[in-house]
Amino acid sequence: MDKSAYKVAMCIESTLLIILVSTFYLTSYIGVDPDCFETTTALDLVNSTTANITLDDSPVIDTCVTALSTKVAYAVWVWAIFFTFPGTYSTQPAVTTQTFGHKYGGFIYAFLFSCDIINNLMVATMSRAIKEAYGYLGIFLTISGFGVLALVITCFYPYRPRPGPRPTESWCLFPSLEKLGLVEIPRGDDQNNGRETKNPELRTTRM
Repeated sequence: MDKSAYKVAMCIESTLLIILVSTFYLTSYIGVDPDCFETTTALDLVNSTTANITLDDSPVIDTCVTALSTKVAYAVWVWAIFFTFPGTYSTQPAVTTQTFGHKYGGFIYAFLFSCDIINNLMVATMSRAIKEAYGYLGIFLTISGFGVLALVITCFYPYRPRPGPRPTESWCLFPSLEKLGLVEIPRGDDQNNGRETKNPELRTTRM
């Protein structure tokens, strides 16, 4: 981000996460013996375990041992995902300050993580239904779909964001919101004093 821009860095990160998450399910097939799929299915194991009974009243024993290559591939994918997505937390504070300025950047940055409330609600309400209908592959592809949405939105983000001009009029200029720091009500005396104090400073710095 220091050498290019937030837009470039986040597009690269989103693309990597989309690839990693969408292919995460494939790690369960690496190094797996095809004969294991012809024996007891995973659904039989789950049903017999949750019901506390087995198909032949004997303990459920999975004869298919997880191969070392499967474990290595799973670990590599997990490490790659956790190595990639923390880039969001390192770039968000800087780009928020660039977009909204130092005065409001920190306050708005705190509001960005309020999206976790919506994310948790969506996971709680949708994950089980998606898993029952499409399995874990459906869950990973759904998450990747949100990554594609984030990538598209990032493509429309300005290459070099900066604070824009302050609006002269707004419908949300309430004193209660000003106390919370969400808005700033312009006052004529403050604007005039600000202009008078800025002009001498500009003259001294130019000289």
